[in-house]
Amino acid sequence: MCQNAVKNVAALLAAEEPSLKAVLAATGQTSTPLGVSILASYNAALTSLQGWTPGTPAQDVLQAVTDFQELFDTLPLPPNLELFGNLILGATEAVLGILVGNSPAPTPVVDPGNPPLVAHENTQAAHEAQTAIETAAKVKALVPDFKMSIFHTPQSQFVSQWNKDVDANPDSGMPKI
Repeated sequence: MCQNAVKNVAALLAAEEPSLKAVLAATGQTSTPLGVSILASYNAALTSLQGWTPGTPAQDVLQAVTDFQELFDTLPLPPNLELFGNLILGATEAVLGILVGNSPAPTPVVDPGNPPLVAHENTQAAHEAQTAIETAAKVKALVPDFKMSIFHTPQSQFVSQWNKDVDANPDSGMPKI
């Protein structure tokens, strides 16, 4: 279990704020009902996340983050901003993956005639590994050129990718963060 899960996911979600505000501004949605709702949902997710303890169920936090992700996904983005929207969604997907992976593993269903593939004491490790694989695939689907690294924090990877995308797309009007 990641000892710094709360710190990592909170920092990653917090790193999304300037980019989220930039996308809302670029689409003219900052003060619209949708924009205000997205920011309120983002703030609720961040607050919920900051109160979570790794190793405990994260259903409320997961719901708050999912609500933000789903609401942000309704934002109409012009083609030149889709890359940035997908990066925000990918980072949010990473937050969800870290939360799920650091929550207790689901209780395995034991079938007496069919022994489990993983010993009961290894269930949590298998859960973490499977969640990491699934999360990486979801992030890669949203941000194909993203390179994950175990040597950098999720926050620094998000900021680095955002800034690379800004450099590669100067006409987008997006600021570096």
